[in-house]
Amino acid sequence: MLILDSIIAKKMRERIPARLDGDPAFRYPSPEKWGAKCLPFSFQSTYKLVGGRYFYGEAPYKAVVIFFHGMGAGRNAYSQEIAALAKQGYLVYAYDNSGCMESQGIVKHGIIQNLVDQENFFKWLDVDPMAKGYRRYAIGHSWGGNAALCALREQYHVDKVVSLAGFDHASVQAGAKMEKTLRGYFARRYKDLGKLDGLELMKNTDKKVLYISGDKDKVVDVDNNYFRFQKALKDKKNIEFYLVKGRYHQPYWTIDAQNYFLDLLKQGVTKSTLDHAVDIDYDRLQQDDPLVMQRVFDFFAS
Repeated sequence: MLILDSIIAKKMRERIPARLDGDPAFRYPSPEKWGAKCLPFSFQSTYKLVGGRYFYGEAPYKAVVIFFHGMGAGRNAYSQEIAALAKQGYLVYAYDNSGCMESQGIVKHGIIQNLVDQENFFKWLDVDPMAKGYRRYAIGHSWGGNAALCALREQYHVDKVVSLAGFDHASVQAGAKMEKTLRGYFARRYKDLGKLDGLELMKNTDKKVLYISGDKDKVVDVDNNYFRFQKALKDKKNIEFYLVKGRYHQPYWTIDAQNYFLDLLKQGVTKSTLDHAVDIDYDRLQQDDPLVMQRVFDFFAS
């Protein structure tokens, strides 16, 4: 197994960037742009410092909401959604995973580093005076949607979870041929954290979960995730599913924002140079679907 694990670790280092610091072609404004107040916090994870922010409106708060970000950039890639939750009366915690944006470390040690950071975050949250006395909710997208499902662990004391296009285990994203091999590797390397499976956690919890996906999602494939989960959990009354028509990997965006983003990619915005500059209309790009966001607000408020 040592030889196999060494080969897998090498391949992962080759495929996963050392850091995920966003794309210089895009701006990543803070939730403060949308009226949320903020304060910094940090905690230790794997001997590195992980940085985050509290986002809030007027106290007292309805509950604590932890927002887990996806791959590519950190928490500020979800600034509008974080600010919207703060405006709903929640104290929102959002941090950058190790190797992302404002946090130290590197990502390519493993895609399950987000769950290592999560475990250390909750240990820190347990003694954070800001969170004392408040119920805990969790939400995340994609990589963060997986983390949101893993927040169902009993020791995290999270009462409600929203997963936006989340997968159950990182190995699933590698395809059927590699899934069993990678599950074994992650279990050996990360012990209990490497075995965490969002679907199994949903099967064994009475906590409320809302799973949202776009019907055209191919990044976290809708058939292999949304419909597989829905079939496996058909008798679980505490699990809700919401399929958003005409959406891809960001089901909380409007169709116009989604299509504009795809058009920017076709124009080569991520390859912008002085000789090839692509102008970006951020007001058009940063549009959340009010119906999808309201479904999230109603779920947390219920």
